[in-house]
Amino acid sequence: MLRSLTLALSLFAAEAHAFGPGVHAYIALRLLHSVPSSGVYGAMAADMNGILRGDPAAASTMQRLTHYEFGLLAPSLFATGWASHNGAWGADRVAHEYLRSGHDPEAYFTRKIRTLSEREGITQFQAEDLFDAALDLTLAQRVGPELGIAVAESAELAGKAEEDALATAFTGPLAERAGLDPADAESRIRWAHRCMKSGLIVYGRILERDRGYQRPIADFLAARHFKWPPAEARAHLDTALELAEDCIPELDALADALAQRMRGEAAYGDYLLGPLTLQR
Repeated sequence: MLRSLTLALSLFAAEAHAFGPGVHAYIALRLLHSVPSSGVYGAMAADMNGILRGDPAAASTMQRLTHYEFGLLAPSLFATGWASHNGAWGADRVAHEYLRSGHDPEAYFTRKIRTLSEREGITQFQAEDLFDAALDLTLAQRVGPELGIAVAESAELAGKAEEDALATAFTGPLAERAGLDPADAESRIRWAHRCMKSGLIVYGRILERDRGYQRPIADFLAARHFKWPPAEARAHLDTALELAEDCIPELDALADALAQRMRGEAAYGDYLLGPLTLQR
């Protein structure tokens, strides 16, 4: 339980410099129209490379595989949710757009990150992490407990089929590129899946609760993650939450754009059933 809570709290702090699990789950729910499902879990679990960060070579290789070579996964509902997360043209591409040369400075997420950075006197990397945490908190309130329930129950349902699919797709490339024995590479993949699954269950239960329960956790994690005094962390997060208030239409538009992109691919088109309106 302690390990699961620790992972859940690190997810809540948005340490991966990208959308949090709540955003990825929300997008997958709009795409897949299925609650809970392996597709929703896949959309969140694509960040499992972060579990391996104690071994930089393995973590870096796994990040490339999970975010850019996602097509190695055999077609399935799980793989379709996973693909929605990707860094080539998926949700993570949009999350990181502000880092790319020639990006549109007025694109929604770029503009929000820049505004948060300027208003609070923090770096854009800090602003991205903080804004992503605010997006999850905002979605949890606007959608209601159903979002947290979908996160937790989708992770609870993920089991041997998903674990085996990950091992089959990624063991060979991870072993070859990170200089690992194949058995060691497979073990790391299976371990990362199990840790991600456990952490997401706890994380979903946090998102299920009301703002009065979530906010002290978020304030504490922001202070710890950024090494800010508690009052400063709370003030920065207040601004991030204010800026995230209008996020739903933008996330809906992103989900719709991904659905259009994915319907053109045989590997994913058959699994898309959206769009689904979630917010109250």
